[in-house]
Amino acid sequence: MDRINVKIGASPAVGVKTGIMPEYTGECTVVPKIGHQTVLNTAKHYLSGNITVREIPVTVQENEAGGLTLTVGGADGE
Repeated sequence: MDRINVKIGASPAVGVKTGIMPEYTGECTVVPKIGHQTVLNTAKHYLSGNITVREIPVTVQENEAGGLTLTVGGADGE
């Protein structure tokens, strides 16, 4: 088996106008909603932490016909 050497480097975040990108200070937790898109304005900003995308609730229940019903999202339309 041949070896492949890969070098990965990182450089400081540099903005076009100011020289240093501003920190993103907006929302860091996203709650997915059916039929709704959420945009976090992170372009040209650096993130000092993680963005968290919460799970979409999923439930499986037995139904009257003897099968299973899958519900995606919450009662409030999440």
